[in-house]
Amino acid sequence: MPDYKAIYDAVIAREENYNRPENSPGFLNCQQAYRELSSVSGRALDLGCGVGFVVELLTEPAYWLEPWGADISEVAVERARERVRNKKVPASRIALLRDQNLPFEDSFFSLVTCFDMMEHLDEGDVRQTMREIQRVLRRGGLLFASVSCRPSGYSDQFGDNLHRTIRGLDWWVSEVDPDRAEYDKHRNQFIMWKSCRKS
Repeated sequence: MPDYKAIYDAVIAREENYNRPENSPGFLNCQQAYRELSSVSGRALDLGCGVGFVVELLTEPAYWLEPWGADISEVAVERARERVRNKKVPASRIALLRDQNLPFEDSFFSLVTCFDMMEHLDEGDVRQTMREIQRVLRRGGLLFASVSCRPSGYSDQFGDNLHRTIRGLDWWVSEVDPDRAEYDKHRNQFIMWKSCRKS
């Protein structure tokens, strides 16, 4: 498995675009999906939360959510914790990940958001991440995710493109099995919604 922590500690520290809300796909996607998200309540996890733009947004009274975040980058987690400190989000709600296994109980969340993160993983890690999302979502809970379908404009410190899994829409549909999806041609982004089905 790649050293995602080292890669994204370096990227977050180095690339200013990862630290601006106007460049955050999740921030934009949540604003555009306000009506749908305002009908969801309970705990919400932003997986791959970066510096915390989505976690901060979901603290707003317009949403009926208790936002949490998780990221593998220690630099990002520290910045996210600082960002939401004045929003009364405890630091313990922004988790530092060690790998693709999420440190949360089964069926813990009503909503998991995951924006432009999975394409940064190797294919096997995408599958493990999807299994973990399914595990931590409650029955009837919602996954709201997006993936970028193009190479990144950035490389990591080892010279590899930051987007490790660049696949077409059919591949992502087969991996995520969304209930609803749309393709944003302008951003070359695939946006997906999936309801969690458990027996």
